Amino acid sequence: MEPAMVSALFRFHPVAMGSLPHQSARFNEGRPWRLFVAILSLLAVFCLAGCKGGEQGQPTLSEARKAFAAGHYSEAERLYEHYIQSRPQGKDRWEAWNRLLDMALSVRQDPNRATSILDAMYLEFGDQSSKAYELLTKLAEIYENMNQNTKALETWKKCLSLPVVDPSAAARIHYRIARNHQSMKAYALAAEELNICIRDAQSSDLEQRCRYTLAQNQIFMERYDEAEETLSAIMGNPEVDQERRALAAFLLADVFEDQERYSEAVSILESIRLSYPNPRVVDTRLKHLKRVSP
Repeated sequence: MEPAMVSALFRFHPVAMGSLPHQSARFNEGRPWRLFVAILSLLAVFCLAGCKGGEQGQPTLSEARKAFAAGHYSEAERLYEHYIQSRPQGKDRWEAWNRLLDMALSVRQDPNRATSILDAMYLEFGDQSSKAYELLTKLAEIYENMNQNTKALETWKKCLSLPVVDPSAAARIHYRIARNHQSMKAYALAAEELNICIRDAQSSDLEQRCRYTLAQNQIFMERYDEAEETLSAIMGNPEVDQERRALAAFLLADVFEDQERYSEAVSILESIRLSYPNPRVVDTRLKHLKRVSP
């Protein structure tokens, strides 16, 4: 019950105020105390009813969950938003925020709304390193999908400063930073990040991906000798799977063609006709090289 309601009841009831009119001794000996106890009981009932009414008037998280599970996304969104606004210290705020994020991405397919939600979540949970890493990673990936490479770069760099980021995670982040630099045609910056990735990669798969991407950037910068060395390292590594070696060989054929080393380009393409993912592409390239070669 609200404090004002309790005050009003005590203000207007003479028993509560201790100002009973003078009546018979029988009245004074018995009835006032019974009335006083009755009023206290009534107050307790009002208080209980008021508390329950307050709870019933507030949408609960369980209602939001039911609406979401039933596919009533507009209603679920409203209820989750209400929970966040009305429960600034609620223990399930992380869940509520994530549900809103899920709906922004999967239901609304609205990446701008998703980035706004992630920004708000980062403000609230950014002091928790593991959650901050999860939020910034999602935010950077959305920016990449939106081709907002500058914002993606800034976000990935924030990730690098988090205490939870170990060398393995840092190497993956350097790779993502490099890809954004490459998209922005900042090839030298991309190469710097990729060399860090190669140095720190904890898995052969990531290391070879970084090498392959490094070779692409070296070709863009017309550093053909460096690109040849990088690609040859991939092709000569027995731990690299056959398909990836074939991809490296196909890129090396580009290097040879740019240098007018046509016979070497033909030779290397013929060696991967059966292992390259799309043999028709190899055949087309071979026909082209045989036409342009002297």
